[in-house]
Amino acid sequence: MRCPSPTVARINALTSQAQSLTAEVLKEVERLQKEGPSAADVQAVKEQEKNSLQDALLQNGYWLNSLQTVHLLGRDPRRIPLRLERTESLSQQNIHDALKKYFPLQRHTIVSLMPEAQSTK
Repeated sequence: MRCPSPTVARINALTSQAQSLTAEVLKEVERLQKEGPSAADVQAVKEQEKNSLQDALLQNGYWLNSLQTVHLLGRDPRRIPLRLERTESLSQQNIHDALKKYFPLQRHTIVSLMPEAQSTK
């Protein structure tokens, strides 16, 4: 069985803000695990995905990236056009279940890229 792809939250912020923003992300994941997403949030994401996908389907880059991804993951390329159906199948409950299953808060990694220290001459 294949492991799901890692989920990454990238935060571009001042060094002084990195810790507090990381804490906010973890707090939001914890809230979503307990409460799940709102119906309005799920609907907004589905609409955004639908609009984005309609534009992407007209671009060669979308197809190239999708074909590369299914090849690397060993998946069936005939599933690419079914992305909209998969998006429509999202619900508050199945998202909530996935958050509880795939986002264990005790198992995460935080990486911070810090600016290079200025050398004194």
